[in-house]
Amino acid sequence: MSSIKLQEIANTFHVPYPTLVTWSKKDNRKSYVTFLDAAFKRVEDKSIKYDDLKTMSNTEAAKKLGFNDPLTLDGVVPSRTFRNWFNDPDKQGLVLGMLIGYQTALLNDLAINTGHNNLDSLLSTLSSKLIEVNDIVSLLLVSNETVCKLLKH
Repeated sequence: MSSIKLQEIANTFHVPYPTLVTWSKKDNRKSYVTFLDAAFKRVEDKSIKYDDLKTMSNTEAAKKLGFNDPLTLDGVVPSRTFRNWFNDPDKQGLVLGMLIGYQTALLNDLAINTGHNNLDSLLSTLSSKLIEVNDIVSLLLVSNETVCKLLKH
């Protein structure tokens, strides 16, 4: 990933640029940068209302993204680390970036598993069926298989 891209991600999610550089070079942290990159793309293409999320508490924002119990997620970040970030107001951007990245990963997998060409196609289908993204994410966390059956293209 280019240094310019890392700087844009750092600025958006208020993560120190040197931290992103370090993470991008460590095998056990590369997925953090991948999640933040996915989140950055969604912020850039306006498929997520990041400005609205920033005005909420982390708990409210997590629920808005479909994560009703964000501290029990089995994401790429160890739960203890994520809990520390989540409870630190200075890390709100990082937390939102990780949650948006995790949501994006879930939705990308769902798009593939339901015969959609890409995330935009899935989001369009959800919109046409008047299904909120946060509702689908909440359901995915309960039963991915059931959601896939319901949305098979």
